[in-house]
Amino acid sequence: MIPTSSIGKWLARGPREPKLEGAERVMHWLAVASCLFFGAVAFWESFGAARTGHVSTSAGYAIAGENMVHWRKFAVYAGYLAKPANPDQYYCHHPYGITFLDAIAYLLFGHHWFTTRAAAIFCSVISPPFLYGFGRRAWGVIPASVATIFFCFVPIDLSFSNFGNLEEPTIAFGLLFAWGTAGVWQTSKTRYLVASAIGALGAANGDWAGLVFLGPVVVFGFFRAYVLPRRWYGRLDERTYARWFAYGMAMAIGTLVGYLVLFGKADKINDLVGSYHLRSSGAEAAITDQLNAQRRKLWLGVMLTPISFGAMGAGLPLAAIRLLKKPLEIFPLAWFLAASFQYFVFKQGADIHIFWPHYYAPTAALAAGTLTASLLCGRGVLVRFAQRATAKIRLQRFVAVSTALVVGLGVGIPLFLLARMGVPMLVQSRKTGGQFDQGGKFITTGADLAEFAQWAYANVATQGSTVQVLERYEYYFSSEYGGNRPYTRVNSITAAKPDDVQRIALVDTRTQSQKDLENIAKNFGVESVGPLWRVDRAVKGPAFTALRLEEREPNPLEWMFISGTDLVRKISRDEDPYQTWEIRDAMNIPAPAPTVPPVSVDDLRIAHNIALRDGDAARAGDLASKVAGMMQRRLDLQYTGGIRLDGIDVHYGPAIVVTLFWSTDQGYKPSDLSYQLKCKIIAPPRLWKTQLDYFEKELAPVPLIRPANWKANRLYTNRFTALHRIGKEECRLWFSGGLHPVSGDQNPVVLTMD
Repeated sequence: MIPTSSIGKWLARGPREPKLEGAERVMHWLAVASCLFFGAVAFWESFGAARTGHVSTSAGYAIAGENMVHWRKFAVYAGYLAKPANPDQYYCHHPYGITFLDAIAYLLFGHHWFTTRAAAIFCSVISPPFLYGFGRRAWGVIPASVATIFFCFVPIDLSFSNFGNLEEPTIAFGLLFAWGTAGVWQTSKTRYLVASAIGALGAANGDWAGLVFLGPVVVFGFFRAYVLPRRWYGRLDERTYARWFAYGMAMAIGTLVGYLVLFGKADKINDLVGSYHLRSSGAEAAITDQLNAQRRKLWLGVMLTPISFGAMGAGLPLAAIRLLKKPLEIFPLAWFLAASFQYFVFKQGADIHIFWPHYYAPTAALAAGTLTASLLCGRGVLVRFAQRATAKIRLQRFVAVSTALVVGLGVGIPLFLLARMGVPMLVQSRKTGGQFDQGGKFITTGADLAEFAQWAYANVATQGSTVQVLERYEYYFSSEYGGNRPYTRVNSITAAKPDDVQRIALVDTRTQSQKDLENIAKNFGVESVGPLWRVDRAVKGPAFTALRLEEREPNPLEWMFISGTDLVRKISRDEDPYQTWEIRDAMNIPAPAPTVPPVSVDDLRIAHNIALRDGDAARAGDLASKVAGMMQRRLDLQYTGGIRLDGIDVHYGPAIVVTLFWSTDQGYKPSDLSYQLKCKIIAPPRLWKTQLDYFEKELAPVPLIRPANWKANRLYTNRFTALHRIGKEECRLWFSGGLHPVSGDQNPVVLTMD
C-alpha cells in the first residue's frame, strides 16, 4: 500500500498538511467500519430458513452445488434427483461460478440453511476491502474510503448481500482483479499478478457480464503497453506486464471457449442462444423509453438512488478525462460498460428482476471515488493559489478550512442520504425475500413453507423417498432444499400403501378448493400446521390433528442469525385441541370438544363457538366479553350479509403481526365470498429522495377458516404478518360478493402503518 503521508502530499501537491492526514485517518476507519457493517449485514439472518421470492434462487444454486458433489459432474441442475441428471437436463444459460462456490460450501458445511448463503456471504465480505485496496492505489485514502462507504450503503448491495446469484461472485472477483491489476501496474510484484489472474478467472466464471468487464481493461492494457507512447503512462516491467496481459486474456477467452465446448457436448448451444433471444427481447427500444417505464424508474430509484446516478453522471466523464494520464480510471468505465450491457441488452431480465442493475453498484462507487479525487485535486489547486497569492496565514487557513468543509459536506451529505435509503431497503428486502413490490400482488416471507417442508420430512429417510406436493403449493427452491429430496407434483391425493416412499404429501390449504380439502380431511390422516397440511396417504381418515405452532419474536441472537424481520417458529408435536376442533368443524368431520380449559385469545374464541353449538348462551356471552377485552382496538364495522369486523390487534416488532377479529350474526349465510386488505402509500418517510411504491398492495392472506365456511353467531380471526412498505401506508378493507358496510365509508380504513 502507498504510505498515507505520501498520498497526502500527492493530493495537495505541496507541503504536508497535517489536517488532511487527520482526515485520512478518520476516513480510513470509517471505511473499515463500513466493511465490518457490510459483512455483518451479509451474515444477518443467514442461519434461518431460506425464503421464497428472488432469494429462493440461492437455495436452487445450493442444490446444484450438492449435485456437483454427489454426482461428481461439472454441470448445473437445480433440483434433487434419484440419479444423475442427463445432459439434456443441464442448465446452460450462465457460467457455473456460483454453483462451484456452493459445492465448496457444501463440502465445508454440509446441508444447512447457512450453506445456501455461504458463497454470497464470502463474496460480500471480500468485496469492500478489495475495492478499498484498489482505491488506495488509484486515488489515495480519502477517495478510496468514500468509494468503499458508497459501495457498502448502495441499497442494491445491502439488499442482496447474502443473495447467492450470479452478481455477487462477479463483483467480488472483478474487484479482486482490479486490486491485483493496480498492484501489477504499480509494483510488478508476483502476488498481485496471481491475485489479478484469480480475479479474472472468477469474474469470467461468475457471469457473462464479467467477460464484458474484463474486455475493456485487457484491451486498454494492450494499447497502453504496445500501441500508445510509453511516455503517456510511464515505464513498466515488460515481463510482468506481458504475463498480466496473457493471464487476463487466457482467463477470459479460455472460460468462454470452455463453456461453449461444455454446452456443445450437452447439445445445449441452441438452448443458450434461445435464452438470450428471450432475455434480449425488446432491447431494440430506445434507452430513454426503457428508462422511463414506470416500474423501471421505481426499481432504479430505490435500488441505486439518485445519489448513484449523480455519482456516475459526474464521476464517469471525469474518469474518461483522467484516463489520459491515470490508467486505473479504466475500471469505473469497464464496470459501466458491463452494467449497461447487462441492463439494456437483456431487457426482458431487467423488466422482471429488481436486482438486474446490480453491476451499477461498483460502477457508482468507483465513480464516487474518481469524483472525490478530482474534488481534492481541485481543492489542492485553490490552497496552493492562496498560499502564493497572499502571505496572510489566517487567509491561507480560511481557504484551506473552507475548501475542506465544502468537499466534506459535498461528499458526506450524499453518503448520509445513501445510507438513509440503503438501510430501510435492506430491511424491506429481507422481509419480502427480495421481491419488494411484486406488482401489488400478495406475498409472504415464505419461511413457513421451507420450515414446514423440513419438518414434514425430518423423520423420513432421504434415500429413495420423494416429496409429493399437491398442485398450486408454492414449492420453490427454498422448500425443496428444506425437503432435501426429489419431489413430484400431483393433481389429487390418492391412497398409498404403508411401504410407499411417497406416502407423505404436502398441501397448502390457501390454494385449494374447499371441496378438495374436505375430501382430503375425510379420507386420510392429516397433521395441520396453520394453513399447511402433512397428509399421510397410508392412513385412512378421518384422522385430523392440528399441531401447536409456536410463533414468537426472536431473541437478540436469533434476531442476528435466524430472523430479524419475521417471527421465529417452532412446530410442536403436541396437539392444539381448540384448533383441531375448529378445522374439523369447518371440514364437516366429527369434532369432539376439547377437555382442557381455554387460555389464548383463539382458545377463548373457539370455546365461545363450542358453547354456542352446545346451546350454552351464558358461557358463550362470558367468553365473547373476554375476547372483546383482549382486542387492542374496537372497530365494530357492520357489513351487509350478517358480518361484522369487531376489532383489530397490531403488534409491532421485528415482524408486524396483525389480527382481524370477525363475528357473524344469526342472519349470516355461508357463501363463496372473500375479502382483501388493500394498502397504498400515502406519505414518504423523511429525507426520502426517490419515487415510492405506487402499487396498491394486497396485505392479508386467505384466512385459515374462510368466510365460505363461517357459521352464524360465531367468532373468527385472521392473524398474519404484515409486510409493511417504506413510508406511511393506509389499508382499506374490501369485500367481494357485493358485501359492503351498512353505513359510512364503503371501503373503510382499518389499518395505518408508519
